[in-house]
Amino acid sequence: MGTQISVMGVGVDLLTQETLQDRLREYLSNDYLNVVHVISIDFLETDEKKDGIVAAFQDADLVIPGETIILTKHHVDVLEAGDMVVKYLDVVRALEKAGLQGKKCYFIMRTKSEAKAIYTLIHRQHWGCECVGIYAADSDLSEEALVNDINAKVPDLIYLGLERGTQEEFILKNKSKLNAKLCLCIGGIIPLILREHPYVPQFFEILHLDKVYTKIIRFPVTQDRK
Repeated sequence: MGTQISVMGVGVDLLTQETLQDRLREYLSNDYLNVVHVISIDFLETDEKKDGIVAAFQDADLVIPGETIILTKHHVDVLEAGDMVVKYLDVVRALEKAGLQGKKCYFIMRTKSEAKAIYTLIHRQHWGCECVGIYAADSDLSEEALVNDINAKVPDLIYLGLERGTQEEFILKNKSKLNAKLCLCIGGIIPLILREHPYVPQFFEILHLDKVYTKIIRFPVTQDRK
């Protein structure tokens, strides 16, 4: 079972890791899109919360703390001892146990470098899931073309990592249009993830071997379209 607490005016869900696993497993078997936001303190501490952000959180199936600092006023040490979800690594473990073998995933990120880094981190988990598309917001692909590409590839899981506001408005606007089962909104914790798990193979870029590297790890970037 879970409960919800208010953190800086945002309802945040407190779940045991077992409950989160069950929820994710359920979401991945549904015939409609479920949305889970994994949030950071930076997403909550800004002076102004746009209506679209508040509406997106309210419309979400779950809003989960991505770092323990969010819960400092709620006895985070006790929560951790009780096997509660208090950080993004708990979500990673829940995803692994929920079962991604044979599932298809799609990445929507801010930049090509972030897309490559996050894809590589997920790829290294060896969950047995297949990446069917990667989109970077710094490309020329239109939002309509992106939605069409997602629907053509029918992913089970979408990793959504855009700028604050842009991310929430995108999923709120397109939730009913997307042919997928689960969308994990992780834009707020990407900086934290990249700090803790830096992406390093720079020599491939220096030697202009980017295409060779992407072929080695099967990095399927959605092509820019004008």
